[in-house]
Amino acid sequence: MLATVEPLAMQTQSKAAASPRRESADNPTGETGAAVRCRGVTKDFGNGETKVQALRGVDVDIPYGELSMLVGPSGCGKTTLLSVIAGIMDPTSGEVAILGHDLAQLRGQKLVRFRGQNVGFIFQQYNLLPALTAAENAAVPLVIAGWSRKRAVARAREMLESVGIGHRAHAVPAQLSGGQQQRVAIARALVHEPRLLICDEPTSALDAESGRNIMDIMRRVAVQRDRAVIVVTHDNRVFEFGDRIIHMDDGRIVAMEKK
Repeated sequence: MLATVEPLAMQTQSKAAASPRRESADNPTGETGAAVRCRGVTKDFGNGETKVQALRGVDVDIPYGELSMLVGPSGCGKTTLLSVIAGIMDPTSGEVAILGHDLAQLRGQKLVRFRGQNVGFIFQQYNLLPALTAAENAAVPLVIAGWSRKRAVARAREMLESVGIGHRAHAVPAQLSGGQQQRVAIARALVHEPRLLICDEPTSALDAESGRNIMDIMRRVAVQRDRAVIVVTHDNRVFEFGDRIIHMDDGRIVAMEKK
């Protein structure tokens, strides 16, 4: 059972009592703190009378070794926050640290390389390349990273096996069901062993059983002691798979539930 919703003010008091530089038991790499740390993060779109405040001073930590779910009504800023955490979008103000690295210090190709090495993405739409086989699609991050095609595809087949779709490695997307395509997308996101996995509505296009299977795979394959997973979702059918549920409303973190 999830714990009762803990008001944000109470969480802040609790955190203040803890040692701010404690080595995490779930972080054997030696880095201190959380996998993701946001402080005072804001994001504005437009100017003057047309300005929209999508994020209004977000403070949140995403621990290593957990699957954190980001939930809230449409338009509350979930996807914007996900984009800022991923380094796809710059915040208007505030600080964002990922895996011990200040994103403000990573620019241009340095940021691209950092994301390519450390961050995996799973989107609501599978975004598979229609002319490539499942194994070739899953191998794309490795090919971009400079692996030979043969070596990358071989590694991708291993990852497809781990998510239960190795027998469809030679099929193109049009020959796969929605659930199978999502498994290929998961394999592609995990094939380079990222330490941070970011998922935007990964089960919204799936039926209940397929959605649960996908979340089970992510818990089994992606949640490890030196990694973290963030899932934006409206799908309350899969809340049970989260180690913590982070609630957003009107551009702010308003509450958190922990198992």
